[in-house]
Amino acid sequence: GSEEISISQNNQYEELGAYVAIPGTGVIELDESNISSNIDIYTKGKYEVIYSYPNTTSVKRIVNVI
Repeated sequence: GSEEISISQNNQYEELGAYVAIPGTGVIELDESNISSNIDIYTKGKYEVIYSYPNTTSVKRIVNVI
């Protein structure tokens, strides 16, 4: 998905998810245990969603609440 998205204040944030490719294993969809965020849909601002998986580089998505 996009590295940065915007949602309107008070609207529910729908997690877009992320995948990681593991050599010899294939593509794995990350679940809730691999995703952390501090999004407050009631307060305007810029928030991060961080996707991580053991032995891989973490990536983030910016969520702008406008």
